[in-house]
Amino acid sequence: MGNKEDKLTKAQKITIGVTVGVVFLGVILQILVKIWFSPDIRYECGSYYKLRDQAVVSCKLKNYGHRTANSIRVFAKFQSNILEVQISPFSKFNILNGKIGDRELVIEIERIVPSTQIEIFCSVENIQNEPFISKIEYEDSIAKTGKPILWFLLPFLVVYPTLFIILALYFDKKQNRWIDGFYKNIDEAVKFAYSLKSDRLDQAIIDDKFEAEFKKVTFRKESLKKIVDSILKLRD
Repeated sequence: MGNKEDKLTKAQKITIGVTVGVVFLGVILQILVKIWFSPDIRYECGSYYKLRDQAVVSCKLKNYGHRTANSIRVFAKFQSNILEVQISPFSKFNILNGKIGDRELVIEIERIVPSTQIEIFCSVENIQNEPFISKIEYEDSIAKTGKPILWFLLPFLVVYPTLFIILALYFDKKQNRWIDGFYKNIDEAVKFAYSLKSDRLDQAIIDDKFEAEFKKVTFRKESLKKIVDSILKLRD
């Protein structure tokens, strides 16, 4: 018995490719929708500056997501005593752990709505080189530094693959239509050539008849003309 491998047809390959592509895009879209409708807190710490007998440092928090972030907990740790804490613009907050005069605090901010930025100012006795933010938590997430880049990658993750699949299907279908039409035109060209084979016509008349017969053809018309000329040469 011979080992005969079953080969997939072109249509089957396209169907499998489109199915895999649709499944992939569906998973990506679900992930993106979940991320889109989630809060995304990013923070950036500033530099210290001296103000009379104390040092002041700030930390900016911004919600880049599309849902309000609730219960944002900021864990701060200093090497000297904390003298004052302020938030601008004013937002309701509580000190969950520690107090003014300590070196560590856990501050809970009630909420930050989408596209809103707040800034925490802390006054301490001395400047320190180490970062004063240990971590920032909100709901089930951890705040990160830097701006989110996911939405800049959105065209590459979803839009471009989707367009590629659509264009691939379109051009494949169009190419098949062109090829099928070309094969049909080849058959017509052969019949046309044999209909002229018994006549002794000048090349100019043959060209005129060819143009009249295939005036609607736009795809590889010159190739059809070569087929006709080759068949007519066989009559001599």
